[in-house]
Amino acid sequence: MPRPLTPAAIAAKNAESSGDPWILLYEIEVPTSPASRLRVTANSTPVSWNGNTYSPATVAHESVDEDAEGTYGEMVVAVPNVRRDLASYLELYDLSGQPARFVLVHAKDLESGGSAMDETYRVIS
Repeated sequence: MPRPLTPAAIAAKNAESSGDPWILLYEIEVPTSPASRLRVTANSTPVSWNGNTYSPATVAHESVDEDAEGTYGEMVVAVPNVRRDLASYLELYDLSGQPARFVLVHAKDLESGGSAMDETYRVIS
């Protein structure tokens, strides 16, 4: 079953051309004590959402399909890391099995904290 969009997201989707973008946010739990979170966005500038700041990073993912029950399949996320801004996390910590959150939010929903999609996966490798 498809998930409902926020009113701001519906208005943006129905607009012929909206100057406000859809923003992808990624959050990975880092196994520190206490646990910390790596928060990045595919956006070119930092994004604040729900009291957290997401730093710009080169991130891409394959399309994700939703079945009739509303369950998403495996999502492949690529972090090219040409600038090596995430290298320290990858070198210092084994992120395998850690929770990885994927959030799709419309720019108009940044202040309200609403999202069109908010799913948690597990890092495979």
